[in-house]
Amino acid sequence: MSFELIFYITVSIAMLAGAKRYLFFTALFFLAFICLNTLTKNQDVFINFAGNGIMLEFLLGVMTGVIFLSDFYIDRSVASIIFITGIAGLLATLFFGYGNISEVRFTLKGSLSILRSVMWGLPSALLVAGLVLKEKACPVKVYPFWLAIGNASYSIYLTHFFLLRSVHLRWAKWGLQQKVPPDIQVLISLAIVIAAGYIFYRLVEVPVLRWLGNYVNLKMERRGLQKIQGHI
Repeated sequence: MSFELIFYITVSIAMLAGAKRYLFFTALFFLAFICLNTLTKNQDVFINFAGNGIMLEFLLGVMTGVIFLSDFYIDRSVASIIFITGIAGLLATLFFGYGNISEVRFTLKGSLSILRSVMWGLPSALLVAGLVLKEKACPVKVYPFWLAIGNASYSIYLTHFFLLRSVHLRWAKWGLQQKVPPDIQVLISLAIVIAAGYIFYRLVEVPVLRWLGNYVNLKMERRGLQKIQGHI
């Protein structure tokens, strides 16, 4: 969340440069700090925070979004190859190992962040890019259930950590960890997290976004009215 926060703050400040240049300055900022962090061997706290290798994963997401929103199109078969390549890359880490990149302390220290971005971030970016470009080439039908889960994905993301810990404690308190197969525990925990995240989305995220939207629209209407009155 801290890395997300600095990313969003940087993007917000970069927007002062204009709609066509803010992504360039965002990428330049993080790439410069990543290079500086590598040269200083992750010794400075601030440089390691702003230049942590995990920021490459954000930039890969930005690149995917830019390509998707552009006029660039590829054939569905090519998009499928990109998607399958991403899946294969992730599966390869399961079969051949991924070292300690899953350990949060190595990400926070920055020592394995770039490796993590290569081993997990790049295949994930290919997976997402392949899917969105495939849909862009030929829109597909998405069932309402998956749309609902997708809309609630950010709420699920924000709440899942706390919910998973609570569920884990309940499993232990009730003595079910030894009685229920691990795979079943994972599936049940996943269902609980998704359901609770969706409820949070409906009760919290939607009302907040609606309120913010109304607030912004009202401010813009007032500014427009003031400009009209100023011309009169």
